[in-house]
Amino acid sequence: NTFKQSVTSKQPTEQPKNINEEDIDDLIRLLRFNDPSLTSLILDGRGFDEASWEGLFDSIEENTHVTELSLVNCNLEDSTVGVLVLALVENETLTSINLSYNEDLTDDTGEGLRKVIKQGNAIVKKINIEGTSISSETADKIQTILDERDDSVMLLKLQEARQAKIKALLAFSASSEVERNNRRLAEEEEEEEEDDAHSPEKKRLNRSVSSKNSHKSSDSSVSSGKGRNRRKTNEAAPISRSSSQRSTASGSRSSPDKKLQHAVKANMAARQMANLGGDMNHVGKSASQLKELRKQRGECVHCGQKCFSKTMFKTVPLSIPNKVQDGRCLRCDF
Repeated sequence: NTFKQSVTSKQPTEQPKNINEEDIDDLIRLLRFNDPSLTSLILDGRGFDEASWEGLFDSIEENTHVTELSLVNCNLEDSTVGVLVLALVENETLTSINLSYNEDLTDDTGEGLRKVIKQGNAIVKKINIEGTSISSETADKIQTILDERDDSVMLLKLQEARQAKIKALLAFSASSEVERNNRRLAEEEEEEEEDDAHSPEKKRLNRSVSSKNSHKSSDSSVSSGKGRNRRKTNEAAPISRSSSQRSTASGSRSSPDKKLQHAVKANMAARQMANLGGDMNHVGKSASQLKELRKQRGECVHCGQKCFSKTMFKTVPLSIPNKVQDGRCLRCDF
């Protein structure tokens, strides 16, 4: 017990000194010896002579442990920070640099930083130059380069690109489904027309029309024969010709052109399909009701093409190749 008490009494009670509060010469020595305990160099508000700053920045060039350097409000100038800019060409570990509120730093430093991070250093991800005399244009150029290295920004861009692809696929699937439904309805309409044309009731109606036309032509020929008997001989030829013409006309009326009727019906059906689009279940509605219904469903009010993806909270314009561009129907230009 006596031994344990003596050991405890000899333990140090002082807290270790902050490494960033060391003298500038000691910091330079630690940097050059590549001390692994020195990973963050925070020298905010400290002032050294130009030679000391240059020695510090020069020692950073080959250091492989420091990742953060903060020099806020240290009265730095372009000529001094130029040594740091050159050191960044070889340094491969420094990711964050804070030069804010050094008012004497100008575009000379800004352009030097921009060229280095664009051409020679791909490691630095954050540079703070707020409160300096570097122009906003140069600052924006630097930030644009850094944004391409920011993991969070890159992840956000990837997510946006992925969502855009998903929306495009969903929109394409929806339009394909509408086209398939329209094609299927058109085929069913044609089949119904063919069935109606060959139905027994349709055949009886055609026979009835032909029979009436034949009776009319026979009555016309009888009356024309009586007229010829009563008239003079020199009038017989013109009368027979006119009778023949009337007979030919009635004969042509007695045999309706089925192909022409079918073409007219098909044209009417196609026109109705074009106006209804995917709204075959709403044939009984008026034009204004149909347009309002299509508008509520995010469709073109003229042809029924899907132009918007509607959810409970928002409406997203669709883009479908050769059909829809940003919610505008290319077919109707609406």
